[in-house]
Amino acid sequence: MSTARIMSENDSKKRPFSFFTKPAFLANIENGKLKVFLREFTQNHTKVIVAVDIDQCGALGEDTNDVARAILTMYPNAYEDKKEALEHVIRSIINARMTEAINTIASKTNGEYRIVLYTQKSNILRTMRRDGVDLPEVDPGTIFFDGARSTDGATYLADQCNVSQDAMTTKNELLRLGLVTWAIGKESGQELSPPVFVTETKKDLEIVAKHLRVDPKKVYLYDDKSEKHIKELGNKPFAAEHMLSVDKFNMTSNDAEKAKALEAFLNEHFPMTELCKQNPALYRQIFFDPSWPEENRCLNPNGTWRLHYEGRGEPVKPWDTTPVLEGLDPRAAGRSLTWS
Repeated sequence: MSTARIMSENDSKKRPFSFFTKPAFLANIENGKLKVFLREFTQNHTKVIVAVDIDQCGALGEDTNDVARAILTMYPNAYEDKKEALEHVIRSIINARMTEAINTIASKTNGEYRIVLYTQKSNILRTMRRDGVDLPEVDPGTIFFDGARSTDGATYLADQCNVSQDAMTTKNELLRLGLVTWAIGKESGQELSPPVFVTETKKDLEIVAKHLRVDPKKVYLYDDKSEKHIKELGNKPFAAEHMLSVDKFNMTSNDAEKAKALEAFLNEHFPMTELCKQNPALYRQIFFDPSWPEENRCLNPNGTWRLHYEGRGEPVKPWDTTPVLEGLDPRAAGRSLTWS
């Protein structure tokens, strides 16, 4: 018999942990039952759903020309040949402000919360259609991937689609996305890679709530573009209350010291000085696309990495957890999950 709040003597000195932080607990659930267990927990024993945007929010930089895309373009077999180094890089670009907020929410809910990721990536849906991959669609223009044990690695998104060897573009796109979503789970102290909603339409938390079968009032989104999403939903009061704005996390707001250390690591393990010769198309896209802001480029023209632009922005401020915590249902306080 286990509870949602599983704490060891050492853990209790840090913060309450959910079973998602316990690999032994998750390992005892058979593969075929994990999805059912997670959905039952989400529907009946979760006080809040924390949805997080990815680009410039949960992870550093925008989707185009980001760190993972540059690495996998130059080193297409990096996940097999340099897996440890690649995972270190991706974990290093996860937003510390996000993990701080999640830790606070975890402690206030006794671990009875879920993280889901919610991202607008129309290119992924287009690629999947072009490659003939079935879309795990939960609403027109929105697809969903279940969470998985972190030991399944960054391929957990592609694994759910049974992507064939002929659909390599889809496989690569889902690997790149999966690296980031896997890393967000790990940096949040979880042994579960989060579920992921990918949409090519406007973001709507009622779609998230409907698919997860939870009360929409339990669902909150952290997003650097929340104001845009709220406007697209007609400025509904619900959207305004549940879509929370955060600072953009990019090369202007990144921590300078952390950026310098990661740049050195990247230049050693993933040098890009030959990018101009080996992939001139990507090189031109990064440095000569007028629609791409210079300060969001993760490389210098000579191919060295650059993850911080001094004097062009302010550090990311802490995420405000007050609306989430004030919105908790007091009737749910102290409830625990049992599973036998």
